[in-house]
Formats: sequence, C-alpha cells, structure tokens
Amino acid sequence: MARTTRVLQTVFVCAALALSTSALATGEQTAQEAAAAAEVPATATETAVADTGAPPAAAADAAVTAAAGATAAAGATVALARFTTAVENHEPVDAVTFLENDARRILFYTDLRNLAGQTVTHRWQLRGNVMAEVPFEVGSARWRVWSSKRLIPAWTGDWTVDVVQGDGEVIASETFTYQPKPNIP
Repeated sequence: MARTTRVLQTVFVCAALALSTSALATGEQTAQEAAAAAEVPATATETAVADTGAPPAAAADAAVTAAAGATAAAGATVALARFTTAVENHEPVDAVTFLENDARRILFYTDLRNLAGQTVTHRWQLRGNVMAEVPFEVGSARWRVWSSKRLIPAWTGDWTVDVVQGDGEVIASETFTYQPKPNIP
C-alpha cells in the first residue's frame, strides 16, 4: 500500500504509486498508465508527495535498484523546464516569461530523464535571494514534477528556478519576470 508524506512546501508530483521494474528501466510508461496497471490512482496534490516505495521482495528491490542505476548511468537530462500558470494532463498549459504582479501564483514544471532514485530540488530565487527550496525524490527514468510559488505583489523582478541534483550540480535554470501591472488611464 502506498504511503503519503506531508510536506511543508508546495510540491506537485505526477507519479504512480506503484511502478514496475520495466517502467523504471525504460521510462516509457506514464504515471497514469502505471497507476492503471497497478489499479492505484496517480496523485497530484498541493500538500502531498507520493511515496512510491520499492516492492517488498528482496529480489524485486535488487531489480529496482539495478534499473535505477542503469538509467542514471545513461545520462541525466532535463527534457523540459518551464514556468506555467497551470498543468493539465501532466503537461504545462503555457510558457510564462513575463507575469504581471496581480497574479498570485506560478508553477515551475520539469520533465526529468534518467534521474531515478535521486533527490532533485527546485530552488526559487528572487534577485539572488533563495525564496524557497522544494526537494523531491525522482521515482522513475522519466519523472514529471512541478512546484508552485505564491507571489506577493511587492516581489517584482526576475525570478529564477534552478533544478539542482543531490550533489549540488545545477542541471537546468529558467527565469521569468514578475512585473508591476501598467497604470493605463
């Protein structure tokens, strides 16, 4: 049975609660497909992270570990990193580069490849100051995840989110501008 862990920072994780070893090895199975195969619903909530836990048998644990190691050796990449106003069907609905300060929330979406078993962090920065760090565990060879940031109108300027591996290496970085709404008479 899958467990749900509460987190203090907002993080959305699109993941099946049960993944087969072949899904970990190939990354071709989406979270919805894996969930359907396991008859377990996929989760995407603002306050919880799905804990995908390894299969209980020792042989299955070894296979999952070997598959994760094989995919990590294939080369970690970020297939897509994008600011968006919403995510539908596990994909960003738009690409945001400028946002007026009457908007109160933005999301940062990443499509990660070959990082299974690693911790990856979305580091939110404004004018060089770290405003939030949202860590999450990557559960398969292809892992789509997004975090969100609530915005205050006074926080104008260039926002950057770095995608950081567990060893501290920044593997992707994107910036958007949060700007005052123009005063049009």
